[in-house]
Amino acid sequence: MRGDHQRLVPRFHAHLHDVWSRLATSIPGGWVGEAGGLRCIATGSASPSFNLVLSGDGVRDPQLALDRARERFKEAGLRWLLKLQPERDRALVAHARERGLHLDEEPVATSMLATTAEVGLAGVYSVATRPAHRGRGFGTEVTAAALNAAVRQGYETAVLEPSPSGVRLYRRMGFELVTTYLEAVMSSSDGS
Repeated sequence: MRGDHQRLVPRFHAHLHDVWSRLATSIPGGWVGEAGGLRCIATGSASPSFNLVLSGDGVRDPQLALDRARERFKEAGLRWLLKLQPERDRALVAHARERGLHLDEEPVATSMLATTAEVGLAGVYSVATRPAHRGRGFGTEVTAAALNAAVRQGYETAVLEPSPSGVRLYRRMGFELVTTYLEAVMSSSDGS
């Protein structure tokens, strides 16, 4: 799709607000709220990538707005991602940096928690750390955050499927090998 950037940027920002807000409110326990002109969007996920604070129109006091956003997520017991546009949110970016917040262009690590009440299991999936940031504990931290969220939701058992490079990490965290799956990539003509 094409469009001139000056028109597309505000539309994209509005789209981001809408999509994430609808996602959060469709999830039991998810919520959307305002904090001094910032939009707080919580899905309840252990991954901060799914709990966002997006800039909005009318942020008059960056310090107050960030303090209110922090308090909302602290009360909910959730980690969150502050997502700002440097060209649009200059005062917020400057204030966040003054407070020592490290604003990165891209997240360095992520994980996802998926629960199945019917079988009483929490699953930790999609744990990944960018290559330049590996070996510094980020994988452990995002996995632990997912596990802590599972415990808060009442789950006593968690499972995961480690990559070969993650086996040692998960063993150190107390995971044990339970089963192995064999995989084969199939085309539409295979297996007939």
